[in-house]
Amino acid sequence: MKKNALIIFGSPNQHGFTAKLTRQFTSAAASFCVFTYLDAYKEKIKPCSACGICDDEITCKYKDFKKIKGPIENSDLIILASPIYNMSLPSPLKAIIDRMQPYFAAKFRREKFLLEPKKVVLILTCGSSDERAPLMIRAQVNAAFNSLSGKIIGQITWTNTDTVKKMTESTKRNLADVVALIGDI
Repeated sequence: MKKNALIIFGSPNQHGFTAKLTRQFTSAAASFCVFTYLDAYKEKIKPCSACGICDDEITCKYKDFKKIKGPIENSDLIILASPIYNMSLPSPLKAIIDRMQPYFAAKFRREKFLLEPKKVVLILTCGSSDERAPLMIRAQVNAAFNSLSGKIIGQITWTNTDTVKKMTESTKRNLADVVALIGDI
């Protein structure tokens, strides 16, 4: 049976490095995953306003939460695909992550959580070669997806894209390893 995989895509560039790496990933994993896409830039998800409505149930005052809720709840695997901007995630993607507050409230405030734990894969691209950037993103995502009982099981990173326009052999091996890992689940 194929896994339901949600790709939360955080790049404004449909033909950039993040898109290219994501396409290679989906092509390699297509035999055992069915993909759903949530494009952070196209969906224009509003940021969390800390209104507190989600303290009592998994809901939100903004109707666009439906665009997040169904895909997250129906997924076995979440792939977060994003460029790294200034050692952080682009703001439209961060808005989606922040809108997962209803799951945080359910798990940590009400101690009621009905979702199966989510497996998470990171696909990250970065213009610089600063090794701290992917580590910082991983720490952010790890904390954010804790409310989904999410566990990062793999990471594919393509750095130094400002100067190296071709994918390195290391990134290609990393891609193959993560795809094999998902296939074995």
